[in-house]
Amino acid sequence: MHALRQPPSSRPDVSCCLLWLRLHERGELMIAPIKAFFNIILRDLGVKNVKTQELFTLDQASLDALSKPVFGLIFLFQYEPGHEEDERPMHTESDIWFANQARSRLTLTLLNIVMNSENLDLGERLQDFKESTKDLCTALRGHSISSNKFIRKVHNSFTRRMDQLNADLCLENDVSDSKKKSSSRKAGKRKRKSKKTALEEYGYHFIAYVPHGTYVWELDGLRRNPLKLGPLESQDWTTIARPQIEARMLQNEDSQLSFNLLAVCRGPLLQHSRKLATMLAALGYIRSRMDDSEPFRKLISADEPVLDIDDQAQLAKFNLSYSDLQNAEIPHQLKVAASRSNWEVSDAYHFYQRFSLEARAAMDEFRSEIIVMEEDDHRVTGRRRDYGSALHCWVQKLAEKGVLEDIIKMSS
Repeated sequence: MHALRQPPSSRPDVSCCLLWLRLHERGELMIAPIKAFFNIILRDLGVKNVKTQELFTLDQASLDALSKPVFGLIFLFQYEPGHEEDERPMHTESDIWFANQARSRLTLTLLNIVMNSENLDLGERLQDFKESTKDLCTALRGHSISSNKFIRKVHNSFTRRMDQLNADLCLENDVSDSKKKSSSRKAGKRKRKSKKTALEEYGYHFIAYVPHGTYVWELDGLRRNPLKLGPLESQDWTTIARPQIEARMLQNEDSQLSFNLLAVCRGPLLQHSRKLATMLAALGYIRSRMDDSEPFRKLISADEPVLDIDDQAQLAKFNLSYSDLQNAEIPHQLKVAASRSNWEVSDAYHFYQRFSLEARAAMDEFRSEIIVMEEDDHRVTGRRRDYGSALHCWVQKLAEKGVLEDIIKMSS
């Protein structure tokens, strides 16, 4: 059985680079399958507190380790002719939000996931778009995505000018091929292309898996309607989606296709902020209970303060305000212990140290996630730069020096 993409090492991922290059050659306005791009697209679309995580194995343990809740899974594989041929019955009567297009691009797949996710803040623009398209058919929803200036701007911000020029060429080729169809039919069936040629010429495809209502669904943007996979019998809906993905991989067991699997999950920043707010509120609760205890004040005065809760700037670094601390729920275990008659200074200090450690851990986790987000920004900044003009100038200079022809001969 085929394995998913391997974890990144210190060396560049050659397969990912080849995929990127092939997408360039095909001229499809698609986005290289690096999770940094997924996260920035979601952020630029206005979706809050969500991130993608890449899976390198498809075992249930890996799915169980994902941040909860899991809003959807994205299965990426290389498209081959015949993919559209599926005899499984589709479902036209459903309140699920689903859009399709001629090419199932990443942005479309992400929208098919987040539009069906409960308790997810889509942001004002996407929420308005969802409301305005809820009564449309799947094809018109797909057209609305393409014609929406905001969504199109976000998607195309990841494509360089060369991508767009290649896309125009691809469209021109499609029109040319369409004109040749009638003559091709008369001439007979074309010879089947070799597997190697197919792998080189066909693009990459995204399929989404989501829980919605009381069922788990497969949302394939190349199909006309969504596919109902099975009833949602437990909160862990991935147990229903996993066999479907495995079956797709087994269908291509003899080919050289590569696969990627990503999960769209709740972003951890909100969780870390809430945890920190709870711990800081607990520390404040202990201090207020022990305000009259001189021995306790001496003990905590020797410790370095976790955070100055009166400094709004410090709180803001962790997406907190003073009102968040006031509204945070005090841990039940602490309230029970503090209400006992035998509550002593040593007990209070024990809880104080414990919650201080947990608060610092939450701060460290928050900072680590911020670093990851900054790294994503750095990667995406490089992707958004257009080096076409510089390359064109460089080639011109080589031609002027009379060395371009020699370089071409050496590389051929």
